[in-house]
Amino acid sequence: MNHTLIPSLFAQLAEKLSDIFITLRQASINKLLNISSNTVLNAQVDKIGPVDSQKVITKIKQAVNEFKELAIDSDGNRVDYTLLRESEQYHNYCEELVPQLRGIDLDSLGTGARATAFWINLYNALTINGVISSNIQNSVAEGWLGIVRFFQRTAYNVGGLRFSLEDIEHGILRANRGNIFLPGAHFSSHDPRQARVIPKIDARIHFALNCASQSCPPIRVYSADHLDEQLDLAARNFINHEVTFNQNRDKLVLSLIFKWYQADFGGKANLFRLLNQYLPEGERHLWLSHFGSNAEIKYRPYNWELNI
Repeated sequence: MNHTLIPSLFAQLAEKLSDIFITLRQASINKLLNISSNTVLNAQVDKIGPVDSQKVITKIKQAVNEFKELAIDSDGNRVDYTLLRESEQYHNYCEELVPQLRGIDLDSLGTGARATAFWINLYNALTINGVISSNIQNSVAEGWLGIVRFFQRTAYNVGGLRFSLEDIEHGILRANRGNIFLPGAHFSSHDPRQARVIPKIDARIHFALNCASQSCPPIRVYSADHLDEQLDLAARNFINHEVTFNQNRDKLVLSLIFKWYQADFGGKANLFRLLNQYLPEGERHLWLSHFGSNAEIKYRPYNWELNI
């Protein structure tokens, strides 16, 4: 046997085994939660004609803007779901716009800034839609299997494929790294959604995705033309708000987001460089500059109560 083929054969075997595991894992979750390809919030309707993908993408962004103006506080932290549920804006979103997502040409999105902005905006809109549709009263973690159920079942059909909140975050926006609490990648290599994956993680997305909870980053609207500046602003605002001292002022207190996704931030050393980059001049900035990656940290509990 040609020994140069051995590494290639092992790589192919590893990929095949990984694909089998990912497929079985998702099939088990789907069976447990009674999820099928039709478990979406934009069911098939007969009256939708040809779809202009560019207009639909633009209208998703406009819809989030309308939600903000109508029922979200100026900081983007609190949502009046009751007001939104009864509004004409929300009704039009659900009845007229969301069904058109099924006809979007996903190839037109690409996998760059345009796609990133679209998926962030869609994630935040889908979360709001999911809270209202599921009649969540206290927390997305409430009920049987709580968080897992909400993020796996809350989904849209986009371009003929099912995308849940879980798929968008851990498959599309996190370069298919997968949920940090589950082993393996998110999509298998044969999954058609694999082609929609943003190939490089921009860790600042963690300051842009809102999961309808008190500890989540605020809801904002993102645009491809200004995405870098907007994600910079989101990072600066979140870090300035979330990085504090403990009572003895000898440890930094951080959101659990920084612990859960430390790998996305490039490890502890790179995480602290990021914090130092965005912290305003002052005591925290000087403290972190002094201790660097040796700084002691404490993580505050994540508050999953509904952001109302």
